Amino acid sequence: MYLAAEKSLIARDTAIPGLEMVLNPDCLRSSLQQLLPDTPLDDLQPTYLRYKIGTNCLVAYRLKLKKQWLTFYVKALHQKHTTQVKTWQQRPGLVGPLGFGRQVLPSMATKLSEFPNDSKLPGLAYLTQLKDSLQGYRCLFPNSSQSGKLLQLRYKTERRYVAQWVEDGQPQALVKAYAARGFETASRNIRSLHSCDGLKLARPLAQFPDQGLISYEWLPGKDLALLLTESNNNRSELEAVGNALAKLHQQTLPRQDNDPNLVNIRAVLDLVDWLSFVWPDVKKLAHQIGDHLVQHLHQMPRLYQAIHGDFYTDQVVVMSDAIAILDLDRATQGDPMVDLGNFQAHLERQCLQEALSYAQIEDIQSHLLTGYHTASESNVGLNSDTRLSLYTALGLFFLSPAPFRYRDPSWPELTMQLLERVLQLLEQIPAHPFWLA
Repeated sequence: MYLAAEKSLIARDTAIPGLEMVLNPDCLRSSLQQLLPDTPLDDLQPTYLRYKIGTNCLVAYRLKLKKQWLTFYVKALHQKHTTQVKTWQQRPGLVGPLGFGRQVLPSMATKLSEFPNDSKLPGLAYLTQLKDSLQGYRCLFPNSSQSGKLLQLRYKTERRYVAQWVEDGQPQALVKAYAARGFETASRNIRSLHSCDGLKLARPLAQFPDQGLISYEWLPGKDLALLLTESNNNRSELEAVGNALAKLHQQTLPRQDNDPNLVNIRAVLDLVDWLSFVWPDVKKLAHQIGDHLVQHLHQMPRLYQAIHGDFYTDQVVVMSDAIAILDLDRATQGDPMVDLGNFQAHLERQCLQEALSYAQIEDIQSHLLTGYHTASESNVGLNSDTRLSLYTALGLFFLSPAPFRYRDPSWPELTMQLLERVLQLLEQIPAHPFWLA
């Protein structure tokens, strides 16, 4: 997995002395073996990465020990933190199965955190300490009638943790641990958005602001992503999904101060710079894409409708009597075509991975849009098809770091493939201003 592209990256970013150690599993294994001389470290796998040029690089790892997967992360900091990183080890923490809890390598300005220690998710340690407290769990899950257990669903280090509360083998509720800003946004959104006919949003059960925890009711049903892999005959379900999304867009969120188009433009320019540094081979292509996107986004109308902000198949559950839209943590204001474009972008990525054909994604999007327009014919505005094409390209561009981020050994080739498809989509957009009536 340690590629020539990453050796080049390490050579260019000299401000982070521990960069090679966190990126290269073999280097990390050698350092860990000194801390854990009696622990076999052969099965060590990177799972997730977040890299800020010249600032820090966080890599989540998992280690198989005694037939159990254990989770920890390492974070290499800027060289100016070589001295200050020592104080971090003195923070209170919980010792896990690996035995180090929190650890530092001062010469590398690098810190290690064994799960459930997480610098920005205090709720993880709180949940772990509740392990043997039924009363504590009942504060989180008020309808709990007996002892149960938490099963981890997703964990993005220093960002968010999601777990399922299970009793007698059946899911009963969900709990999320957030970083501070994420908790504020999620709490605002669940106060502002609500279920309605055909649309179901998970009802919050309890909130613990100090720990950054929110528990939610469990919404039973079939994941849309799974449904699409099992059958090609999903017209009624997809139309219902489009209808439910339109009803979400018709709701109201508190007005934000930021211009959503300028937010997107800044994000595009930042990603162009990031891609150009991480892999210089795509610099010219990334700048071409950036120029196209910035030009079009400057012409876009400023819209402030409620949008999901991260809408795709994994965020949808088909229930018996409604469509559940999950994960409102990034709901904000903007053009509703952002959600539809992001949905299409994820399908495009699946097509590049050969999980779907272009004929299939055209069929899926057609049924989704039929349901959407049925519920919101007067709200989509003019040039909706062109806006949808733009936001599909934008969504796919924002997905381009994923192969690197999730440590795919073929990330250079996959990144190039994604970017080439983004440029193809942009070249199909007519060169005229976007406008609304």
